[in-house]
Amino acid sequence: MGGRDSLILANFLFNSIERMITFDMELLDVMEILIEGKRLVIEPPIDDYR
Repeated sequence: MGGRDSLILANFLFNSIERMITFDMELLDVMEILIEGKRLVIEPPIDDYR
């Protein structure tokens, strides 16, 4: 994961955003991030995309 993606995810977590929708396969492989009680789920735009 690159620096840009890391900054975006950090901003989402800091602002308590719970879900991120993306086509980026590298992010979709992560699926979920949990840091200090804050959870971010990373999902494709539609359920059957993968």
